[in-house]
Amino acid sequence: MKTGSSSNRSRNGSDRSARRFPITDCDYQAPPYIDRSGGHCANVPAPSFRSISRDYFRNEARYTFASEAALFALITMTAAVAMASGAVAAIDFLRNALRICGTDRCDASLVADINFALARAIWESGGDKTHARELATAALRSFEGGRRAA
Repeated sequence: MKTGSSSNRSRNGSDRSARRFPITDCDYQAPPYIDRSGGHCANVPAPSFRSISRDYFRNEARYTFASEAALFALITMTAAVAMASGAVAAIDFLRNALRICGTDRCDASLVADINFALARAIWESGGDKTHARELATAALRSFEGGRRAA
């Protein structure tokens, strides 16, 4: 389908000479003599992915590899330090919450929640697994019996 008008008019019919767009042929079809099969002009084999990557690493990548590896190691160490200090802070926070609730100010279910969260934090940070298991067992007993965890 071809465009209906050779001039561009706005919706109200006024001629706007500042905004003229080219006329487009919406009925374009590629001529049949164009090869659309993706064939090659000559029988040249395409290079393999392995040879392309080998060429890249031999010629281009070696100049920036050392600096990128050092930057990656620095970012990894920074993230590890932040995660470790975050785990220590979470454990300290939960221990303080237990100390505050230890004076019979908190509900038994809250104390059980804190015990279980502390057990998970200790377990996942690589701390004392026996102590973490004791806290989790105390939380479970408190949940089941509706009494304060010891």
